[in-house]
Amino acid sequence: EHDESTALVPSLRRGRDEAVCAVTALGRLLVAGAVADRTAFFAGSRVSRVDLPTYAFQHRTFWVSTSVGSVGDVASAGVAAAGHPLLGAAVTLPSASGMLFTGRLSLHTHPWLRDHQVHGQVVFPGAAMVELAVRAGEEVGHGLLDDLTIEAPLVLPPSGGVQLRLMLAEPDGHGRRALSLFSRPEDAGSDEPWVRHAAGAVLRTPDVPRGAGAPLAAWPPAGATALDTDCLYEVLAALGFGYGPAFQGLRAAWQLGEEVYAEVALPEAATADAGRFGLHPALLDAALHGIGLGSFVPEEPGRARLPFNWSGVSLHASGATALRVRIAPAGPDAVALTLADRTGAPVAAVESLALRAVTAEQLEDGSLRDALFRLEWAEAAAVDGGEPGSWAWLGEEGENVPAYVVTRTPGGEVHSAVAEALALVRAWAADERYAASRLVFTADVQDVATAAVWGLVRSAQTEHPGRFALVEAAD
Repeated sequence: EHDESTALVPSLRRGRDEAVCAVTALGRLLVAGAVADRTAFFAGSRVSRVDLPTYAFQHRTFWVSTSVGSVGDVASAGVAAAGHPLLGAAVTLPSASGMLFTGRLSLHTHPWLRDHQVHGQVVFPGAAMVELAVRAGEEVGHGLLDDLTIEAPLVLPPSGGVQLRLMLAEPDGHGRRALSLFSRPEDAGSDEPWVRHAAGAVLRTPDVPRGAGAPLAAWPPAGATALDTDCLYEVLAALGFGYGPAFQGLRAAWQLGEEVYAEVALPEAATADAGRFGLHPALLDAALHGIGLGSFVPEEPGRARLPFNWSGVSLHASGATALRVRIAPAGPDAVALTLADRTGAPVAAVESLALRAVTAEQLEDGSLRDALFRLEWAEAAAVDGGEPGSWAWLGEEGENVPAYVVTRTPGGEVHSAVAEALALVRAWAADERYAASRLVFTADVQDVATAAVWGLVRSAQTEHPGRFALVEAAD
């Protein structure tokens, strides 16, 4: 006995590819009215849903990446590998003794950056810009970052990536090399301008490291008072900072006079990559979190303070996974930092770090480059169609043809349904009596045969405008 409410679909066929049979079976089930939970099917597979483009020219390719973060064979392109997780290649410029460093950033290749958010936007940390500047300077023996001013935040998009360009100029008469950091969306056109995010200068690495003469061997400092850090990240969240696990590195803190001392460490998941950096950006960023425990800068509701100007940054040891930190006032809205390892040996120093407030609106200005329109389903209430017009069923008799003539869409087997519809379309288009009338195909169910016939009718609509129509109507 045949039960019309049950659809029987074979998932395997002898002599046919299993994957093709499975996909074909799924298609038949969908046509029969079944609902497939595709979200559950793709769970855990790193497959993402792709929105339809708003415009036909907004096409993108989705090739499968062979590896994440791989720089590939850059030597075949005539450049040298930069040897840094955030940079891909280093190019020596022939016209002068300058250098160009290139890279690509995305939340797919560098997922830990997702844990650094400000006002809901993923912002490339200022500590990472410092890391890039020091790395570029070390390439030419200028490892002392004399000055770095962050001019615009680098907001990373939720999908896709951005291209990086770090330009290092030839030395001037005083031995300073100017540097600039630029970015541009990877899908930008060739005429789209680059955005400069930071500018500064590096100096030749001194024989005697600057800022290395103040060890932090006695720990915690004598007379220091322990500070409560349990609610620090909740307080920072209220100010607009959204720190994920990779950036929640503050372990303990103390205060001694106007100075704040802190212990910070990378999470275990990030320690394996620490040796690839001079100073891991997440660790340096965590060293700044103790600023919120002192009275170095005033709090402003709705405005998060980000690093603005770094001066006198020197790196003494690389690959640290944990730090002892001393934060001292260095002027209005500025601090000085001394960083040491667990034994108190110097790791890095910052003579002055100035902070500047930024609002959510300022960050959004740099993140909505492509925000024109988006596709979204909107529920529409059923409306009364009003009084029906004049209708007639198509037959063999009668000379007066009304404005609309209705016929049911042929059903059944696909080829026969299409052949029947094609004969009807041809007869209608060729008969001059129907020149001022419109043939309306109706259907109360969408199956494969109906879809094929409607595709044929749509083609006829383009060839004979105003002569054919399609209506999906219930019985």
